[in-house]
Amino acid sequence: MRRHWRLRIITLALLLMSLSAEGVRAAPSPGEFVATGYAPATDGTTVVWLSSEDPAGVYAMREGDHEPFLVYAPPPQIGIDKVGISGDLVVWQQYGGDGIPAVRGKNLATGHEFDVAITESFEYLRGIFGTTVLWQEAQGASTSLKARDLATMAPPVTIRTIPADRLLLDAAIWEDRVAWVERENYERGLIYVATIGDEPILVQEGIAFGLGGLDLVENLLVYTMSDARVVVHDLVTEQSQVLFVGDQVSVRNPRTNGRYIFVDTSGCHGYRCSVREFVGYDRETDSRFTVPTGNTLTELVLMARGDMLVWGQWGGVWGAGGSESSAVPEIHAVPISSVLPSAPRPAPSDSSTAWRYFPETGHYLSNGFKEYWEESGGLPVFGFPLTEEFSQIQVNPFTIRTVQYLERQRFEYHPEHAGTPYEVELGRLGAEDAARRGLLDNLAFAPLPGDTPNDANCTFFPQTGHRLCFGFKEYWESHGLEFGDPGVSYRESLALFGYPISEEFTDPDTGLTVQYFERARFEFHPDNPEPHRVLLGRLGADLVTARGW
Repeated sequence: MRRHWRLRIITLALLLMSLSAEGVRAAPSPGEFVATGYAPATDGTTVVWLSSEDPAGVYAMREGDHEPFLVYAPPPQIGIDKVGISGDLVVWQQYGGDGIPAVRGKNLATGHEFDVAITESFEYLRGIFGTTVLWQEAQGASTSLKARDLATMAPPVTIRTIPADRLLLDAAIWEDRVAWVERENYERGLIYVATIGDEPILVQEGIAFGLGGLDLVENLLVYTMSDARVVVHDLVTEQSQVLFVGDQVSVRNPRTNGRYIFVDTSGCHGYRCSVREFVGYDRETDSRFTVPTGNTLTELVLMARGDMLVWGQWGGVWGAGGSESSAVPEIHAVPISSVLPSAPRPAPSDSSTAWRYFPETGHYLSNGFKEYWEESGGLPVFGFPLTEEFSQIQVNPFTIRTVQYLERQRFEYHPEHAGTPYEVELGRLGAEDAARRGLLDNLAFAPLPGDTPNDANCTFFPQTGHRLCFGFKEYWESHGLEFGDPGVSYRESLALFGYPISEEFTDPDTGLTVQYFERARFEFHPDNPEPHRVLLGRLGADLVTARGW
């Protein structure tokens, strides 16, 4: 059985880009909001952005409403660079007119507009949380990071005055805590954290620490490294976890809602980008997945808060010969659940022998996984796909494995076994499910004596100390992976189901007679007609649900 894995990766990537482009331009996915504009921001419930359309200004959209409304239309000759949102408070930075830059804001509930900071120095809005606004001021060689509480309108507090030989690259605020990164000598990064009113604390320093940006949510600090890694640092425990996200492609703009981390992995050279995309990482399940934006625009801005992921894409499209054509800037806002591997994909407009689309679940099987599904049991054995392919990361020892969940199984790609029947293997979902459900202490999982005999109805497996009897034995022996053996061989059945890890017992949740195997759960359904009285449990579906996907 040949597995065209190199072709499979390229084809699937192109397919997803095409589908994403269709979804963005022609048929937005359920819950997706698309508008003309740029520089978006969100607090998890409201999205704000800038638009140059008539009337130009600051716009907003509430979650669940999807009706954009104008927040602020600046007078002629006034420009706006950046915007932020927290609850009913919208803030923005503006310039022009009288030449004096300013950070201003508006209360959406009352309609009241107010000034946050007006100086003769350059100002750059960095963010807002609650009622506290964070910005930087630069006058000559001096740069300061400042904050102001809009609830009291007390004078601004200077958090940090940046030394003249350093640049302030990025900053973030959460409650009364601020994190930022400074660049020294164009290569050394210094990451600081400070509670407003207290002295800054140096968290990390070294070559390329944080030079691609950072984000702060609760006690979680996320920043990038120059070697395509993303670091998650707990400010309470002072423990760090390194995520190998970029695969030797440059990473920048890390953004997190606490569980999911998103980073820009486009690997652009300057502003020349073939395709803009970003990678998501699920901290709870150590899973990594790609979220293609489906375009060739030259800029990408990310933000993740609550269950909302927002990005803006604008600039221009680089065509043949390096020429740049105009493009309409767009902002996109989607529930994070809609970009997970479990989110259904739109139906394709064409077909291919390299992949198969399942409208029942809205997912694809491609090349090697598709061949494996078709040749080793198909729907009765594996069920429909419930996710797209994604990367499962194991920390110790460190491995990155391409996997895909189906109703009853998890397909795993093992390149170390390329050219053998074990290039695709099945996950040990039976063992994982039994452990997840707390069944391992059940007496049915206790091994039998090593001298337990075989008989006409039961086969004893000394490897695990369990028997396989009657209808379950018949099912196990009549199903297996396709290795080319005559009939269904022992090794083919073993590769599909694994050894039994329990005796038959009554499932405490369903009341069915069941038996667990390394890779499966057999269920006896006495009311079903033959040959459907023995069915395989939907272990893949259960584990996807347990992930919160």
